Amino acid sequence: MTKKIVLLGSGETAPTMVKVHRSIFSELDQPYGAVMLDTPFGFQANAEEIAAKAADYFRVSISEKIEVASLKNFETASAYEIEKFKEKIASSKYIFAGPGSPTYALRQWERVDLASLLEKKLSTDFAIVFSSAAVLTLGRYTIPVYEIYKVGEEPQLRDGLNFLAAIGLDVLVIPHYNNQEGGSHDTRYCYMGEDRLPILESQMDTSTSIVGIDEHTGLIIDLEEDQVSIVGIGTVTIRKGGHSATYLSGEIFTLDKFKSLLHAENTGDSIDQTFQIEAQPEMSKSVEAAISPLRKALVELADEFEAGYTGKDASKALDTILKIEDELEQWRADTLQSDDLTFGRSLLRTCITRLGQWLEVGSVDRSSVIAPFVDTLLNLRANFRDERRFSDADSVRDHLIGAGIEVKDHPTGTSWTIISE
Repeated sequence: MTKKIVLLGSGETAPTMVKVHRSIFSELDQPYGAVMLDTPFGFQANAEEIAAKAADYFRVSISEKIEVASLKNFETASAYEIEKFKEKIASSKYIFAGPGSPTYALRQWERVDLASLLEKKLSTDFAIVFSSAAVLTLGRYTIPVYEIYKVGEEPQLRDGLNFLAAIGLDVLVIPHYNNQEGGSHDTRYCYMGEDRLPILESQMDTSTSIVGIDEHTGLIIDLEEDQVSIVGIGTVTIRKGGHSATYLSGEIFTLDKFKSLLHAENTGDSIDQTFQIEAQPEMSKSVEAAISPLRKALVELADEFEAGYTGKDASKALDTILKIEDELEQWRADTLQSDDLTFGRSLLRTCITRLGQWLEVGSVDRSSVIAPFVDTLLNLRANFRDERRFSDADSVRDHLIGAGIEVKDHPTGTSWTIISE
């Protein structure tokens, strides 16, 4: 029997989490009737598109079918729609939820007592996989991210579902813990930054700990095996009373050990109050992981194209364009909210445009094409000079200059270059 609660920092429908999803599905007894809860993004005008992209990701990348357990708005849902939502959760073994607004999701889920619905799964064969906004709802508290970061409300915690209390965890789960989208301003800790986080932390009960999960990173709580493991490309941080301890991907604890880490009086060194966005050479693994894997791959491919373009290697340039297209295709179903896909499409268009310009003038080295003709004229000029026909020799040189060829005489001979280069 499989009993897993999977907490993801982000990347729930990205290539980085394919292995995690596949592993969990492989351990469940069939039929598992996987469902995705659309509530966190139910308020968005493109909610149907987000759901379709997620379903496409599971179909193409995971080779599994996932249906939508829909509850976009409790107030407008019919009694039948509400009961169908509950029934899908009750009958499904793989329950997935991801991006959107944690506070919006909570307003709907509290009306159907989602915490109790999930708690009933604990005695069955199940996997609860929550990420991003959805994972923010599972602890004792949640952060109203949009309201604080976008609207400008004062930092204030809200009550969460507190579902994790059912397995003995008194926590506030914070995804996107190492976010760096702000660039010059601090957007770590799910866009709160170090200025706001201590304010939020001061509103928590002293028994509650923060579990910070980096982007494209997961914390797998295996109740059947009594262990907690970290997967993905980043780290997991336990923060309590202004002190933190960070644990790397690949680390495994017993569940009791993990609980003891949460209850520790001092989890580690004090948090550095200053945000150092520069210091790139000394970036920690956590900060490195904050750079989107897609963005990182695209930047590397941009450098690869430039090398092929400037090196006049048409095969390399063309191969790189195909790699960029393939990379974008792999991320097509991701529900990420950043501008990385836009960046990738812009890069692809730029590379194609530059390649087109290259083809207009030819990708072959012009020097190698005209060398036989230039060398013949320079030999003729040398003969004129040997015969002391200097005006004829100067005429040859002037015609070469007019054609864009610079001629230089040296004690050991004559050299030439294309002036436009």
